[in-house]
Amino acid sequence: SLRWNQTGVVVAGTGNSGSALNQFDRPNCIHIDDRDSMYICDHQNYCVKRWLPNATSGIPVTNPNNNDHVMHLAIDKNGSFYVSDHGEDHVLRY
Repeated sequence: SLRWNQTGVVVAGTGNSGSALNQFDRPNCIHIDDRDSMYICDHQNYCVKRWLPNATSGIPVTNPNNNDHVMHLAIDKNGSFYVSDHGEDHVLRY
């Protein structure tokens, strides 16, 4: 059965917008893999960050120089990332 915390618990980010590895600026998509790592689109920081379980900061897994406003993320069975953005009008594979 579906269970959730009625009030929510912060599991990534500080609640303050920013560009540090422990912050986001308009996160807008999340993918959780089979090891419970979260992959989060950091829209205004132009990258995808990976957060390991119980981590206090993220690890950039895409190059912010190649993206402009990351919108969506997909991961295929081989572990390749596909990232779409609305600034460059393309989809990148990492």
